Amino acid sequence: MARPKNLKILLFILLFFSIMPAQNLQFFRERIELNVNGATCTVNGFYYFKNESGKAVKHTLYYPFVVNDSLPYPDSISVSNYFNQKSIGFQKTKEAIRFSVSVPAKSIMAYKVTYRQQTPARKMEYILTTTKFWGKPFQIAEYLIILPDSLTLTFSSLKNLKKLVVNGKVQHYIRLENYLPGKNFIIKWVVSKVQ
Repeated sequence: MARPKNLKILLFILLFFSIMPAQNLQFFRERIELNVNGATCTVNGFYYFKNESGKAVKHTLYYPFVVNDSLPYPDSISVSNYFNQKSIGFQKTKEAIRFSVSVPAKSIMAYKVTYRQQTPARKMEYILTTTKFWGKPFQIAEYLIILPDSLTLTFSSLKNLKKLVVNGKVQHYIRLENYLPGKNFIIKWVVSKVQ
């Protein structure tokens, strides 16, 4: 029997829907920071969930990474409750992690995921397209790229970024409202001067 070409994608979609949060849980805001340090990129993701129901909601999330020859599996990962800074346990899979979020009734909770990947090709890719499975656009989405002045951003899949220099680092930033991502967040850079 022939094996479907898109078996990996199909398995991902089935897995995602099998652990997709209950309808009462809304993923309504995120802030993604890509901190480039030449041979590595550290991602800080801040994720905001809203529970408008009268009961607490707890659910397991599947958090995928781009893993390929140019982006090895992250060499460090941490998950925490952003409001109280408490660490959250997680389970590693081949190209992702799983962790549980818990949001009390009629409240908002935020979680922070930090991970670092080696970037030998001077390219970083962050998965945005899984947002569509939540069925609603982000009310607010913020994306920030931070590079030392020795590096220059040559490509960003997100356009119209504002550029500024803060504490000797170059920042590229955009804030979007009612945003439903249609493609992943990809950046590329070059060495512009030797430190």
